[in-house]
Amino acid sequence: MPQADLRPLAPNPVLRPDGLPALAGWSLDPAVRHLNHGSFGAVPSATRAWQQTLCDEAERDPVAWFRHLPARVAQARYAIADWLHAPREATALVPNASAGVTAVLSSLPLRACERIVVTDHAYGAVDMAVRRHAARAGAQVDTVHIPLAADAEQSAALIRAAVDAHDRTALVVVDHINSATARLMPVQQIAEDCRERADGDRVMGPADDAELPLSESDHRAFVRASSLSAFRTAGVPAVVCQYE
Repeated sequence: MPQADLRPLAPNPVLRPDGLPALAGWSLDPAVRHLNHGSFGAVPSATRAWQQTLCDEAERDPVAWFRHLPARVAQARYAIADWLHAPREATALVPNASAGVTAVLSSLPLRACERIVVTDHAYGAVDMAVRRHAARAGAQVDTVHIPLAADAEQSAALIRAAVDAHDRTALVVVDHINSATARLMPVQQIAEDCRERADGDRVMGPADDAELPLSESDHRAFVRASSLSAFRTAGVPAVVCQYE
C-alpha cells in the first residue's frame, strides 16, 4: 500500500474580493510575521487614507470641524450600534475595551455578600478591574477553570455550575473571544442561563474584535466592550453596550 503523505498542508491564502492577497491591504513589512494584532493591530491602508482625509479636512477649517464634530461622532456611534445589532441609545464610545469594562463595573452596585464569576481565560486588565471593584465592596470573585479542550456546551455548563453554587451571584464576566487562548465563548447560552436563574443577573463580556455581532436575544443581559483592534486608527474608541 502507498504510504500516506503526512506532511503538513499549507493553509489557503486569504484573498481580498479583488483577488489580491489580504496582506496587500496593509503596509506591514512582508519580512516580518506580525502576529500580535490584539495589542498592536495594524491599520488597513484604506483606513489610514480615510483618516488622512479627515485630518486634512480638520486642518482646512478647524472651526467648522469642531462645530460639526459632535454630530459626526454620533453618526459613527449609530453606525457601530447598528452593525452590532445594539440599541443606539445604549451604545457609548470609550478609549478601549478595558476602560469600557471599568466604566460598566463602576456603574453596577455591589454588596459585600455578593460575588462575581470570571473564568481563567479572562483578559488580564479586565480580571484586575473586576477584582478591584469586588475589593472595594468586600465582595468575592470566583474563577471558573475552563479546560482548553472544553467545547461550548461544556464551557457553559461549568459557568452555570459556578452560578448555581451561590445564590448571591451578582455578575458574570466572560470574554467573548478570549485574548490569551482565542476561544470563542458561548455568551448567548451563558446569558440565557443567567436570565433563567434570577431576574437582574448580568453578564458582561469584553471582546478583542468586533467581528461577531450579537443576536437580539443577547441584548438584555450582555455588555459588549470591543476594542475594534482589527480596524483601529489613532483616536478611534471602543464600544460599550449596556443592557439591563
